[in-house]
Amino acid sequence: MTVGPRILFDKSFIQSLNSQLIDEMTLYFTPTCPSTLISEIIADLKLPPRADGRIGEDVVRQLATKMLEAHGAQPAPLRSLVVNNLLGAEVPMHGNTVPVLVGSPGVYSEGSMLLVDQTVQQDMWARWARGDFNTDDEEAATAWRAAIEATDLTAEAERWKPFAQQIGQPKSLVAVVTAVDHVMQDRTRMTQRNLISVALTLVRADMRQKNAVANYFLDLPKGAVIADYAPFAAQAVRLYICFAVGLARGFIGPRPSNTIDLQYLLYAPFCRAFITMDRLHRMLWEAGAVTSEASFVWGERLRTELKQRNDWRTALSFDDWAAHRRVHGQWPDPIDGSIVYELWERHVPQWPRGGEADQNGAKTIDDLEPHIQDLIKRASAMRRNH
Repeated sequence: MTVGPRILFDKSFIQSLNSQLIDEMTLYFTPTCPSTLISEIIADLKLPPRADGRIGEDVVRQLATKMLEAHGAQPAPLRSLVVNNLLGAEVPMHGNTVPVLVGSPGVYSEGSMLLVDQTVQQDMWARWARGDFNTDDEEAATAWRAAIEATDLTAEAERWKPFAQQIGQPKSLVAVVTAVDHVMQDRTRMTQRNLISVALTLVRADMRQKNAVANYFLDLPKGAVIADYAPFAAQAVRLYICFAVGLARGFIGPRPSNTIDLQYLLYAPFCRAFITMDRLHRMLWEAGAVTSEASFVWGERLRTELKQRNDWRTALSFDDWAAHRRVHGQWPDPIDGSIVYELWERHVPQWPRGGEADQNGAKTIDDLEPHIQDLIKRASAMRRNH
């Protein structure tokens, strides 16, 4: 069920919430669940034992239990999105739609309709919450940890120093963004080819994909810029170059996990609010390096308000809560300084209030419109047959 603005959060934020606050969050927001979050969670399977006695399996079980409640639609892999965008496919970036890949688990096409069944992901979270890990999970955790350990951002900073000098040795991260934007708009073929190369390297495209993109670019009119014909790929390469030059200039540290944190920001076009407790996220967002219409929300501020709202709501009787819903509908109570209410006003001002018809208020499949019931039943049948 879709409720309120679509949000995207990183692992640091979900770690900070207990089950009551997750329940409160899902009253007002619809999560987007990038593959980066899933990979980060399963990677904890290989954590060394903690001082409190917990082992990696305990950490994953706890996080998976939280994600059972907070799971949302999973976007298509970044490689697919970037490559297909460079080949002319549209990728929605308005924050209301999560692009998916037909053929992925739970994603089916039937004529002109696209059916998405999230049961596969929910089953995965349930399995992990039980401590039921298979060989694929173990291998994924090992590979993820190995990739982080092999990351050398000090060497990456050195590699980008000549480019930083070429664009004038920017004196701040904001100046880096300004200089990179000038490069992005350079219409010379060589510059645009270089930008495309960075985008393809970022997502580890294979040779067949690189050749297809190169041929597509050759057929474009002279002066074509990636930002105009492939905006999603452009936002990815723009963000990465800002990050890399920030490394080269010393504005960003060479911590290997920064490459993981960066991936979350690449999914920012698929949400209306980006929630984090990560300082790199805040630094890049405030400098203007992230291409997104979403609001940036510091996780501690939202967590504090969710607790305030949950304390208030749980103190109400059932009848009092029902009466509140009759007046406000699904809208959050407009308390002073509320970030939750602010996000609703900015991103879903058209949402029904009070007694107005609410198409998202159905509690069971029988409450839904007949054609929606039919889609759900067909999606379930297709999943069983696969």
